[in-house]
Amino acid sequence: MNHRTLLVLAALLALALALGGCASSPAAAQPDDILSSALDLSALDQETLAGSLREIGQTVTDPESGVTVHISQALGNSMLLYVSFTAAFPQGTDVDALAAPEVLLTEGAVTDPAEAKAMGYLSQTSSGESAEANTLSCLVSFGFDREVFQGQEVSLVITGFPGAEGSGGVDTNLIFTWTPDNQGPIRYVDLVNEEGKMVGTANFSSFAVNATLWEQPDRSDDPQTLIRSIQLLDRQDTPIQVNASSGGGGSSAQKQFRTLVDVDQVSAIQAGPYTVSLTH
Repeated sequence: MNHRTLLVLAALLALALALGGCASSPAAAQPDDILSSALDLSALDQETLAGSLREIGQTVTDPESGVTVHISQALGNSMLLYVSFTAAFPQGTDVDALAAPEVLLTEGAVTDPAEAKAMGYLSQTSSGESAEANTLSCLVSFGFDREVFQGQEVSLVITGFPGAEGSGGVDTNLIFTWTPDNQGPIRYVDLVNEEGKMVGTANFSSFAVNATLWEQPDRSDDPQTLIRSIQLLDRQDTPIQVNASSGGGGSSAQKQFRTLVDVDQVSAIQAGPYTVSLTH
């Protein structure tokens, strides 16, 4: 190989490296307006957000009702999903008189809403005005006290939009199927008493906290006490404000966050009379 050939090859290599350096990787998906307006995402770093957010981008029209729904995104992890979508209604529909949608999440791909069996529980539903006429922006969420979204198909079934305050609603038959692979971090904690005896379990993520006590000290007649008591503490042992909705009863309780949490900033978890410090 002569000197001129070497120079040509070196020039081609330099050009390839320069072009490669100019190529930009695709930008990570960002939460849509529905998620961003309903949730405070400011505590999430870009890595956590990228792992937790998925584009769905499915649109289905119900030929009977004329309602068209576009599912935009899902945000969450293997224990909780927020799903955002818009619903466009035929001209003449009194959208202001419609309440939050009737939805459920079911395992696998289904073709008939009658075949759908709800997974766990529906945590929240909400709907509000959209910038487009005859359109609602909707956010639904599904929460569990264990990991359920682990790569298997699920179907979101929307069966209607009830009328607010008893007015007539809109029935629909809409099904969306996808495979959730949202991977936000989850932490698990053993709850122990002062003697070091394990008295329950808890887990938390950027999106929710769950706790179960095997004993019920000082609250046997008030199951809401455990729900109210669950909180995450930061590195200054100050309760982290999460703007949560709560649920559960008896010996188990859940809080689902609207102000999301950086799990690496959590130093301890409280549940009932127990406070457990975490190691990082």
